[in-house]
Amino acid sequence: APARLQQAALTRRRLRDSVQQQGCLLFGAGNNGRQLARRLADMPDAPALHGFISDVTADQGRDIAGLPVWSRSDALAKFGAQVPVVNCVYRADVTIGTVMRGLNDSGFARVLSLPDLYTAFDTLPPIYGYGTPQLLRASTPPIARVEALLADDLSRAIFRELVNQRVTLDFTAPRMVDRAIYFPAGLVTRPRLCADDATLVFVDCGAYTGDTLEAFAAWHPDSHAHAVAFEPDPASFAKLQAAAT
Repeated sequence: APARLQQAALTRRRLRDSVQQQGCLLFGAGNNGRQLARRLADMPDAPALHGFISDVTADQGRDIAGLPVWSRSDALAKFGAQVPVVNCVYRADVTIGTVMRGLNDSGFARVLSLPDLYTAFDTLPPIYGYGTPQLLRASTPPIARVEALLADDLSRAIFRELVNQRVTLDFTAPRMVDRAIYFPAGLVTRPRLCADDATLVFVDCGAYTGDTLEAFAAWHPDSHAHAVAFEPDPASFAKLQAAAT
């Protein structure tokens, strides 16, 4: 155990020194990237933040959250292969390991996950469900309560896998979440969900831009169905409003 602790401390110090000395780029200028940029700006010992890397052509050459947005090739040419790049792209349709390997293949030698950055800077406030492994371990009872609320074995297994990724910092698992998991073919039908004369209500907490609402409408086009959506991110909320109207 002491040897493992010493190795962990050495890894943390090397990560921190690398980012402090060279600054870093954030891959992805979406919700996670913008939130992380704001968190870093509030840290007294924050490393220099050079800007975002984005694959969205419309974002390249712009400023987002006061920072420039680069393409992969432009960022590589300006900052070199050794600049630390923090992956901020976390989506259900692609694994984190795939995104990070793609950045390596583009020429970036030092690609970090968000938890890697939390390992290096343990004073960095958490972003959504991302933080230090210690924070997650301290939150075991509420995490277990959330798992108990899930209705089926597959949902619980995916939930445990996502939590385990954040505790172990191992994002190499090839598994991808099927987007159809929200409304799979075997999902119970309306007669088993509510009475015929009642209104079926679907609540989406973290509705993003309305993609799951569209899936709900396709799954249950009944006029007696009603949806309530919550989305905290202002940019996503604006798109959600547009989709809902």
